[in-house]
Amino acid sequence: MATPVNGSFDAEDSKPTDSSGLPAMLDEILRLSPAVVYYTEAVPPYRIEYISPNLRLFLRIDDEKLTAPGGWFHLVHPDDVAPTLAQFETWLQGDSTRDLNRRYRIMTHEGSYIWVEDTCRKVFKEGRLMHIAGAALDITRQQKVEETLRKIAEAAPGMIYQFERRADGRYCIPYASHQMRDLFGVDPGDVENDLDRLLNVFHPDDVERVMQSVEASERTQTFWSVDYRVCVDGEVRWLHGQSTPERTPEGGTLWHGLVMDITRQKQLEQELREMSIRDALTGLFNRRYFFDVVSRELDRFGRTASPFCVIMVDLDKFKAINDQHGHAKGDEVLIAFAGILKARLRRTDVSARLGGEEFVIFLPDTLLDQAFWLGEEIRVDVAAIRLSGARDATFGVTASFGLTQCQASDQYPDDLLRRADSALYQAKRQGRNRVISIPAII
Repeated sequence: MATPVNGSFDAEDSKPTDSSGLPAMLDEILRLSPAVVYYTEAVPPYRIEYISPNLRLFLRIDDEKLTAPGGWFHLVHPDDVAPTLAQFETWLQGDSTRDLNRRYRIMTHEGSYIWVEDTCRKVFKEGRLMHIAGAALDITRQQKVEETLRKIAEAAPGMIYQFERRADGRYCIPYASHQMRDLFGVDPGDVENDLDRLLNVFHPDDVERVMQSVEASERTQTFWSVDYRVCVDGEVRWLHGQSTPERTPEGGTLWHGLVMDITRQKQLEQELREMSIRDALTGLFNRRYFFDVVSRELDRFGRTASPFCVIMVDLDKFKAINDQHGHAKGDEVLIAFAGILKARLRRTDVSARLGGEEFVIFLPDTLLDQAFWLGEEIRVDVAAIRLSGARDATFGVTASFGLTQCQASDQYPDDLLRRADSALYQAKRQGRNRVISIPAII
């Protein structure tokens, strides 16, 4: 037998020690093999010196037609001749000693085409390339299955893939459908053995979480399902990945899965969340969200004693504005007041509309005197509002403020709101358009 050397062998090593009956024996053995073996010259026209006797049985090709001058060119599908020949000649003229694998269609004696996988190996004699040894296998059925799977992958609502962690801990991506380019902005071939290149497009805040979930899936051999972000061409996308793991014979783990773009779904979820926590008219938060925030802050206050304040605001004589100028003008007043709050408050502050003309402000890490002066600034801004009303007459608006600071006895948001409301009531009784605070008793 010839000894392979880096995908090639030296013909001098292939001489049998006893050739008596050996060719006939090999022919009989090869008749049973589904692979058609051949041996050709290494220079054009690549004359075939030997071809195994199973050619007609397994490839349904007459050897007379194939071995005739130009036979291969006449039998190979016209669309496959040029690319297959170019691939072969590039390999033949290059320095690589690796085997060449090609797939192409070839005509049978029945006139139909089959798909073959043709593997070529360079044969050297005394260091010179002399022959080509090869084996061709009918892969028509496999090709049809792969084509069917390709069509399924193209029709899938995302990227079908395989992801492997080998026994030595290295990662690879044996297969990924072409949708990888659309989702990740990279080609499957570029990341097959380079996971870092793929992870480079993951959002920095999500990489560790995703890899931890992969490790957990491998450890428990359970279904993997994760939402994460990628950054492609300056755009942040949300993706959902899911896959099923299985142990490989080598001791690694192979996942079979699907990745889908869920950016629009995430946007809709955010929009729905915003709708559930915000007032539709003013864009401020609603009562429910405000109570959730203050409840969490009360828990934090119990642990850290970090001070915070609550301000209740009521627009003075708002009913009269609606009666004299109409509800549309009343809405303008509410929107203008909300604009003042958005401009004055910090990012960490929370302003909410409780209902009608009543508003509330949550100020974390704020003492009572700080909250008082903020209330004064907002009060002055409100008093400067001027709107055109009925019959082009302009009108203004004022607001009353009641504020309080959290104290140790507060257990629920209502505890603070009652004190803030009491301060607001005093502001109303004292003539409106003023800020009244109730000191905290710590």
